[in-house]
Amino acid sequence: MSHEEREQDQLMQLIGIMAGGIGYGELGAMLAARKLYREAAQSKKSEVMARNQSSFVPEPAPLSPEKLSMSIDEAARAIGITRRGVLACISSGSLKSFKIGNNQLILAEELRSWLHIQANGDTQ
Repeated sequence: MSHEEREQDQLMQLIGIMAGGIGYGELGAMLAARKLYREAAQSKKSEVMARNQSSFVPEPAPLSPEKLSMSIDEAARAIGITRRGVLACISSGSLKSFKIGNNQLILAEELRSWLHIQANGDTQ
């Protein structure tokens, strides 16, 4: 008997002991079910990851001179903070925004100026 065959035999004996007298047929069915369960869980995990990646909003291109204003989300991505962070700055009055209809916008130049002030610790 080869070393690999001995290891496999010992493993099967150990599994038999742990299974508490379950026959090889039932044990095989249990192991197959376990394998299917793991494969299904892995498939579900892959599906969730794919769905999360597809809902991921990619980083926008750097601000172009043509873009005069941006949404709260665009401003947050442009400066690398959360939407909540941008809203907090607007709420505190340090960052100016305006509304057109249901859209809350920030002038691109206002965002650049505000960011410069934050970076240099200047006060207005």
